[in-house]
Amino acid sequence: MSPPDRRAAAVRNCWDAPRRVPRERRGSATYAAPCAIGDAGLRRAWQPAAFCGQRAAHAMILDGQIEIAPIRLHHAEGFRRVFDVVARERRYLAMLEAPPIDDVRQYIRESLEKDSPMVVALGDHAVIGWCDIRRDSVASRAHRGTLGMGVMPAWRGKGIGSRLIAATLQRARRAGFVRIELDVYTDNSRAVAFYEKFGFSREGVQRDACRIDGCYRDAIIMALVERTNAEA
Repeated sequence: MSPPDRRAAAVRNCWDAPRRVPRERRGSATYAAPCAIGDAGLRRAWQPAAFCGQRAAHAMILDGQIEIAPIRLHHAEGFRRVFDVVARERRYLAMLEAPPIDDVRQYIRESLEKDSPMVVALGDHAVIGWCDIRRDSVASRAHRGTLGMGVMPAWRGKGIGSRLIAATLQRARRAGFVRIELDVYTDNSRAVAFYEKFGFSREGVQRDACRIDGCYRDAIIMALVERTNAEA
């Protein structure tokens, strides 16, 4: 089956609606941690990623016409486009639009400098999804990171979300992350099930965590803890 064209891919936004779908599709829709991305920036389980040939060092995963690869600066505009589409849905992210392109480039630079896991999905010669884990900047919390991800709507239902999170968490394990956390709105039951499949547990609920278009929404706090990843 040929991939959707770019126009269809840009029509709407990312993470999955809270409707039931066949089990085999749950991991492929878009799930984003709604409050994992703060207004100050793009703040953001364990399954090993596949490696192949000389590209193993870059944690690239190829599957048909979809490629999962570590982000690079030249992906900035494509990443921003996907993020903006997801944000403007006003359903999944705390931010309601993408920040300026210069801020996005700076965010990517910092992620690369700090070796924070960040990968993109590439399809039809364009960025169609991302997943990243932002390490906490406080020294006593440097073992923690916040996860965020999203996939363009026309590319959902193809297992891209599962491949993105698997690749990102594999890199997080190698980087010594012990705790990965995120927030999910309580009405996004499908996203909750997706993260639970990857080992995340519910830790509590933030009441009135977000206010969009006059409506308050609660958020579930979820985390994945793996002390065996701690560096000696």
